[in-house]
Amino acid sequence: MDYNTILSLNRPEYTYISKEIRDFFNEIGEPYRLAIQASQRKDATYTNNYNTFFYGHTVRKKVTASNDPELLKQLRVCLSKLTESNYVKIEEKIFSIINNIELDSWINVAELVHTNMIDNIFLIDIYIKLLISLKKEYDELVKEINCLLYKQVLKPAVYTKNTISETGVDKTKRWKISNAMIITNLYLDKKYSNKFFNKIVDKWLSKISYKNQENLEIFVKILPLIETTDLDKHIIDKIKRMKQDKEYTGRIRFLLEFKSEKGKK
Repeated sequence: MDYNTILSLNRPEYTYISKEIRDFFNEIGEPYRLAIQASQRKDATYTNNYNTFFYGHTVRKKVTASNDPELLKQLRVCLSKLTESNYVKIEEKIFSIINNIELDSWINVAELVHTNMIDNIFLIDIYIKLLISLKKEYDELVKEINCLLYKQVLKPAVYTKNTISETGVDKTKRWKISNAMIITNLYLDKKYSNKFFNKIVDKWLSKISYKNQENLEIFVKILPLIETTDLDKHIIDKIKRMKQDKEYTGRIRFLLEFKSEKGKK
């Protein structure tokens, strides 16, 4: 889709396209044009300042570093060992490994970090600390991780394979909830703006219905972490209506509490 097409999405003949999609493309129209323009230059580099709105980078070269698979394996081991007590030592190892990984493999690094955050959500504070440190040295890597977090909101991963410890359905649900908790904690740590956080919350709410109440589990987990002042009025009103709507399960309605409401019943 080219720049002129993006800007024409508000024309009558495009009314079949949802307002959400039209608004999104209108918002990113100029950065999109600049990103495309930059990607077409012969001297285009891996880092594209106009590409921050999009998943991945404008230019990717074929991975040539033969040691990257082994380094990624070492990184996976380090991430799995990360705890509060050994944080400084492991962080140093993580930085040392990343320094030797080709830029073209950073998406693999981002996926490793994202997956470990999901699988070790009980260590969320440590991983937030790691992301803050990574951003100082590897800003583009952290952008990749943020893209993965946002992608999981827009198009949640669906798992169908059952294992001994977890069914595919349970894993799908766990990924949704853990990803939401990561985003919420990043927001509370002021790494995301209030406007962006509300946009994410709106997307979670838009997927909730009487027949699909799974996303309500997200709010059961994040509402106790935030205050009503963190959310726009129309979002709060919708949550309050759901709390009173008996079409939703009683357990979930009972647990839909903001931080300031906790324990007041």
